[in-house]
Amino acid sequence: MSGFSSSSVAGRDIVALEGVTKRFPGIVANDSVDLSIRPGEVHVLLGENGAGKSTLIGMLSGLQQPDEGRILVDGKPTPITSPRHALALGIGTVFQHMMLVPTLTVAENLLLGGPWWQRPRTEELAARVAEITGTLGITVKLQAKVSELSLGEQQQVEILRAMLRNSRLLILDESTS
Repeated sequence: MSGFSSSSVAGRDIVALEGVTKRFPGIVANDSVDLSIRPGEVHVLLGENGAGKSTLIGMLSGLQQPDEGRILVDGKPTPITSPRHALALGIGTVFQHMMLVPTLTVAENLLLGGPWWQRPRTEELAARVAEITGTLGITVKLQAKVSELSLGEQQQVEILRAMLRNSRLLILDESTS
């Protein structure tokens, strides 16, 4: 996969890739990718299966490390060492395979993975959810079991969870699957 950069939106890059390469035995998944992402921009990675899209997302999400090149966050070289580190940097990812626990409620899933000392009270969570769902134009039932939701509703919960964690960059892997 080669780099792509869209027209600029005023402001500094949230994330930039410079010459990022990722190799696996017998294959180069990403070859010297350059990419700049600024506030308000929307980017789409297109390519056939095996083109390296998920590998690139894996590096931005802290699941994998580049073999060459560098990732910059807010203009500073920043190795993204883990998914938790990516979240701390404001990079939220909704993966192709849902990361929700079906036996828990939507509210319980929204709180999973966050620091226990920062967990909001029920009223605070409901208020934040109402604010975000209002902006997105979706409806979410906090007390519904995830197993009762359609796949589309589950994906909305995943997006909501990323936004509740104050993601400045939201990455959707296979968003139409």
